[in-house]
Amino acid sequence: MVGADNTLYEVGGIGFNKKGEVILEPIYQTIIDFKNGYFVIEDNKWYIIDNKEFVKSETNYHTLRRLAHNFYEISVLVSKTHNTYSGKFEEKKKYGILDEYGKVILEPKYDLIGEFSAHQNDLCFANYTLNGSLGVIDNRYNLITEPIYSYISSFKDGTAFAIKNDLYQNQKGFINTQGEFQDIATIGSLRTIKSHVSKVEELSNGYTIWQLNNFESTKLCAVVNIQEDIVCSFKYHKIQLLSNGSYLVLKDRNYELVDKDFNLIVKFSFNAVVNTITIIDGVFIVSK
Repeated sequence: MVGADNTLYEVGGIGFNKKGEVILEPIYQTIIDFKNGYFVIEDNKWYIIDNKEFVKSETNYHTLRRLAHNFYEISVLVSKTHNTYSGKFEEKKKYGILDEYGKVILEPKYDLIGEFSAHQNDLCFANYTLNGSLGVIDNRYNLITEPIYSYISSFKDGTAFAIKNDLYQNQKGFINTQGEFQDIATIGSLRTIKSHVSKVEELSNGYTIWQLNNFESTKLCAVVNIQEDIVCSFKYHKIQLLSNGSYLVLKDRNYELVDKDFNLIVKFSFNAVVNTITIIDGVFIVSK
């Protein structure tokens, strides 16, 4: 029996109304009611039947699955191939979303759509994937960003760390809840992103070094003053303060020497680990 409002009773594949009248013939494998009609399976495909004219939709779906808050995940079958190693058939599907009225709000063209749990009633976010690139949706399945990212972290305090894909030169920055992207080099204060970073060192000149809390390849460091203003943006993997106030920094697997204002002095021609730099009479002695 299906239907909390006594709108539909299903017995043996036959759909009855509350008066006992047959409204769906016994040709469907499954009948599920929703606000505007019924989802039915015929020949292993999902169709929609409206509850006014009882007309079956021409559009069909490969799978249908109910989600939290009365949304439905749908899929269309793109391809089906036989894996000779496992002996099983592998299906490639594209996913979309229907609302509680059966209206398509996300066309079934996405590789993956993140799911929200039933207790997530407040504004929250999940990722979706299109052709290998990531975007962000809210808990009503509205697109917050275009799918132009190769990496998006979880949202914390209204922001998420993100890396754009190759078409955007892997630009790094933060996305806010409106989907606006800010390049990491333009962020002037640590306060706006503090939930995404950790302090790693206090320097003798009063500055501190902070590091992004993401996977290893993007654990970039920045230098921050006592007011939590960023004096050197997140662009180095390692920062070492030297005795004369200059810095030894590691960038893109190469070491550089920068002055106290982080202007380049010299870029070393080797990329091996620098153990120490000794300053004698203004001359930098590098030990590898």
